[in-house]
Amino acid sequence: DCAALFACNQYTQTQQGWNIILILPPALCEEVKQFTCIKELDLKDDQFFFVGTFQEWHRSVNSELHNQVASNEEELDALTKEARRIHVINNNECLSEHDLTLYRSFVYERDSINVKNPIYRNIELRVKKLIKIKQGREGYKKHLNNKLVWLDALRKTTQELDLTDIMTPEQITRQTLFIFDEAQDYLLRELDDVIQMLSRWRNQFLPPIIWLLGDLNQRIKPVDFDWGSLHLNQRIHLKYNYRNTQKILEFAEILHNFAKSANAGGRHLPDPSNPEDAFEIGEKVAILEVDSMDDARNFLQQLSDNISASTQQDDRYLLRKLSRQVHLIYKHNHELVANCLPGISYLKAEEAKGREFDACIGFLIFQGEGKPSFEEANIWYTIALVTTNNHLLQLHCR
Repeated sequence: DCAALFACNQYTQTQQGWNIILILPPALCEEVKQFTCIKELDLKDDQFFFVGTFQEWHRSVNSELHNQVASNEEELDALTKEARRIHVINNNECLSEHDLTLYRSFVYERDSINVKNPIYRNIELRVKKLIKIKQGREGYKKHLNNKLVWLDALRKTTQELDLTDIMTPEQITRQTLFIFDEAQDYLLRELDDVIQMLSRWRNQFLPPIIWLLGDLNQRIKPVDFDWGSLHLNQRIHLKYNYRNTQKILEFAEILHNFAKSANAGGRHLPDPSNPEDAFEIGEKVAILEVDSMDDARNFLQQLSDNISASTQQDDRYLLRKLSRQVHLIYKHNHELVANCLPGISYLKAEEAKGREFDACIGFLIFQGEGKPSFEEANIWYTIALVTTNNHLLQLHCR
């Protein structure tokens, strides 16, 4: 993870020590904490280093308030109950995590909706349905049993928190650096609250700095993040790609064109990396089309058997090494995903994003009828580009 390496490098600078706050997505956090550069840090008393999720950071600086915050599941349940009560949905329907994200991004405490946001055109109908759910104590919050919603708690903390509340006098003499990894998956409101907090700190301490590391091409969650809305002082665009091979990028371009077609008339989509800027050429992407789910099941079973066999033999061959590194990436739940086979790691697209694997299988991600929606095509593109370094197989059923 580049963010972790960069944070460690800044922290260990001999010329100027830094206080580091590294915010990571939940799917990456525990893995990054085991990185050698993190575990071997020589934590000094006059410096500060935090690594964790956004929610873990909030708990660390305001545990009393954080303990009053409803979980995502509780907030979603409250939204669902209110949506049913006012007949936005039927009593046998449930809102999804997707709906909770949309509600937080485009509805909660909004006087108006930013219709120019790049993803709004594709979720407009759903948002117009969700906007009917009232927000106050007479709305969905009455189902929370006096618990706070995450966005309210974060705003209260960022408006009141001072560096002196979380750091020693010696640590305050150092410059503070906030780093958000995978920034494109945060709400604009979340990031803006932190930015406003840091702006307030500038009047009292050494000017703090916030670095947002992100790529709109890697966005899976339907959040309202948009670089242009953040009014940043400086933006740095990275050109060369050391992560994906040229062949992976060429395949991603094809899927990107599907997404652009589905988004015709909408805002310009971020372009993928130029395949010519890839460090390695790599192998061609393979697409395996099977006639039935039974064939898909047999393929996965054979793959699992080969992995089991390879662990009992001499590990001299590349294919055997790769077979131990197979990760199956899926978007929709399926019985074949529920019955996990030995030697295959099963990950939802959201769980895989931000992580890197040498060999991946995109499992039935092309399933559907008619013209793909922008969201579907963008997920295809993201799965191809984000998770795989060298070897990619797309498994498709007729």
